[in-house]
Amino acid sequence: APGDYFAHAEDEFSYVLDGRVCLDLDGEVTELGVGDSSYYAGGVAHRTWSADGAPFRLLIVKQRPPHSAATD
Repeated sequence: APGDYFAHAEDEFSYVLDGRVCLDLDGEVTELGVGDSSYYAGGVAHRTWSADGAPFRLLIVKQRPPHSAATD
C-alpha cells in the first residue's frame, strides 16, 4: 500500500532492479518494471510501493542542487 509522500531538495534517478513498482509523483501514478527508470527534480512529492505485493529492489541516485553563493 502507498505510504507517506517524501520530498527533498535533491534530484532523484530510480532504476528498477527487480519486481514491479508503482511510482507516485505528485499524484500521477506510473507502474514500472525491471529495467525501467525515472527521474524527477528535487521538491517533487513522491512515493513508491509494490505493484503486485511482491518484493522489489530499486537503485536510487540523488543529485544535490548546485551550491550557490547566494545561499551562504
